[in-house]
Amino acid sequence: MSDYGKIANGMPWWLKAIYTLGIPSALATYLVYFLVTTVIGNQRKMEENLNLLSADYAYTVKSMQKLEFLMERICSNIAKNQQERNNCFQQR
Repeated sequence: MSDYGKIANGMPWWLKAIYTLGIPSALATYLVYFLVTTVIGNQRKMEENLNLLSADYAYTVKSMQKLEFLMERICSNIAKNQQERNNCFQQR
């Protein structure tokens, strides 16, 4: 049996990785794994939030259009003459 087999027998996997790769390489490998999993998790959360915001934005735009329509109608109903009625409607 080789020296590695004698020493590594019964070690946890992470200790075997340190023994095989060396401390700097094992640390770098762990940091890459940690950063990748963290970034992917954050990216998924950002995508979910973006989808929610898009739905909220669409609802807000529809609501604002309805409010604008109602305000124009109220303005035209309380206008005293044709000139005031014409001022109620925005140029689009």
